[in-house]
Amino acid sequence: MDTIKTLVIEPLRRPELRDIDPTITAIGETIGGYAEPLPLDRRTTLWCDEEGAIKNLKPNRTIRLSRDSRLADAGKPIIIRGTFVITGPHPQDGPSDSTTSRSDATPPCSPTPKRPAGSPTAKRS
Repeated sequence: MDTIKTLVIEPLRRPELRDIDPTITAIGETIGGYAEPLPLDRRTTLWCDEEGAIKNLKPNRTIRLSRDSRLADAGKPIIIRGTFVITGPHPQDGPSDSTTSRSDATPPCSPTPKRPAGSPTAKRS
């Protein structure tokens, strides 16, 4: 099975790039609990322990979901507790317990595409 690049963020430690299996089970093992997806945008998903507050895990980071998120907490600050993982695409396209892969899917944590030379945000040399 192929692995995916993820960003693993543990409390009081620097984020670390790791390769893990593209399954919810592997993400759950990495974070030490039941993996809950929080879509940050269409290309990025944060996976945290669903029971982080109940388990009284150490606060890790505070995030704010974008206002266009379909989650109820959109626009409000959320304290993420315990270790969390950031992957690429939204849960429908991201890690699953299936071993099938989609050739048309954007790889998780893929590099940001370069902007065309004429675009307003392209770097000038």
